[in-house]
Amino acid sequence: MAVRKSSTKPNATQVMLSVLIYEFPRCDRNEAEKKIRRRLRYHGLPACSPARLKLLRALKDELQQEIGLYSRSRYYVTPHGPKAPNGRFYARMEDFDQERLALGMKKKFRGIALREIRVFIPYAIYLYYLR
Repeated sequence: MAVRKSSTKPNATQVMLSVLIYEFPRCDRNEAEKKIRRRLRYHGLPACSPARLKLLRALKDELQQEIGLYSRSRYYVTPHGPKAPNGRFYARMEDFDQERLALGMKKKFRGIALREIRVFIPYAIYLYYLR
């Protein structure tokens, strides 16, 4: 069975972040870099520079750390989910101020477009907070 390419072509940053988001501290970075190279080639995109990859990895690490603080995060607003039987609240995407988080990350990572950061943040919140 042949694999069909999607009709919309992702850009290189999206491809790299889609692999990096699943990279955790105990993971092999070389394996992630192989996946990135393979996916870039599959989509017909140019190879990534080590500096760009390092910048995107730093963004991912910063988001992972900030979102992992949960209610102690500077960008955590208040719980928006219903109250659970144990007295705690269910997690919701709205628990974080995504726009303020995007602007804060843009200040730290000037080499990454704000649009790319805004697209990446909901995935990071889902993976590092909601799951």
